Order: sequence, then structure tokens, then C-alpha cells
Amino acid sequence: MTESLYQAHYCEENIWHLAQDARIDTAKAQVIVVSNSAKCCAMWHQKASPNPEQPVLWDYHVILFEGGERHQLWDLDSTLGTPMSPSSYIAKTWEHLSTVPDAFRPRFRLVGASEYIAQLSSDRSHMLVSEGNYKEPPPEWPAILAGGEDSNLHRFINMDLPFLGRVLSYEEFSADVG
Repeated sequence: MTESLYQAHYCEENIWHLAQDARIDTAKAQVIVVSNSAKCCAMWHQKASPNPEQPVLWDYHVILFEGGERHQLWDLDSTLGTPMSPSSYIAKTWEHLSTVPDAFRPRFRLVGASEYIAQLSSDRSHMLVSEGNYKEPPPEWPAILAGGEDSNLHRFINMDLPFLGRVLSYEEFSADVG
């Protein structure tokens, strides 16, 4: 098996590529966008954390769930390994969620992998800090402009407005996927 394309801090693009990987049954896969109204979600066991005991506070994060017989979850930024069982991933990634204020609890947008592949457009403008300067180095591959817009990433991330897929609370997500 080949490794999927990966660039740290570009999870939406990493998962877009992974969803098209031969290892993934796209018909049974869902892309999961994690965010909330505050654009601040605590997630433990992330590579970006300088301390393994501390969470990373992502404005959003994107992972992939493969249902059916495989029933596995892929988070290319997790230190837990990937893929792994959804119940183990959920339990460990949000193991200290009870300490997080309600305003920062994650919400989850589940979108069919095929729909995500067809619709995602990200011109990477959300990563610009000034003209031509990125917060984090961009991937070497071209920007993904599959949805016909310069960027619609903000619509995937905004859990308060209707868009593709369905939005679940942490409890609903745990019951549905875990």
C-alpha cells in the first residue's frame, strides 16, 4: 500500500486525497469535519501538540470514517496511529472532554466521501497571514478547487448554517460512529 499525500496543518486536503486512495471504500466512507461555533476544539493525541498530555486547539479538523466491515477511523494528525477503531479513537481523542467548557465542545459534520471529493474547494486563503505568506507551509500539490468556487471550506466548517451532510453533537457522533 502507498502512503497518502500529507502536509501538516492541511487536514482538509490530506483527507480529500485519502478519500480517493485505493485502500478506502469510498461508497462506505464519510468525511468528518470537527469544529464548533467558537472555532476552537480541544483534541488530545495530536502530532501538533508540543506536549502529549496537552490538547491541540484546532479551529477545525478533518478526519475520515470508513463504515461497513472495516469500521475504522483515519486521522492523519493523530499520534494514536491510523486507521483505528472509532470507539478507541473517540475515547482517547476526547478523553478529557468533561474538562472543556460547553462552548468549546466539538460538533461534527458528516459528509459522504464521494460528495466531499466532488464539492471541496480550498484556495488556501484561510492559511494566509499576509500577501503570499502562509501561517504554515502549503502542500506542494495544487490547491483543490473541485467545488467550482475559489473556496467553500468555510461552509464545511460552519456548524450553524445548513450545508452538505449532517451535523451531530459529540454524544450523537459517539453513538453513531463509535
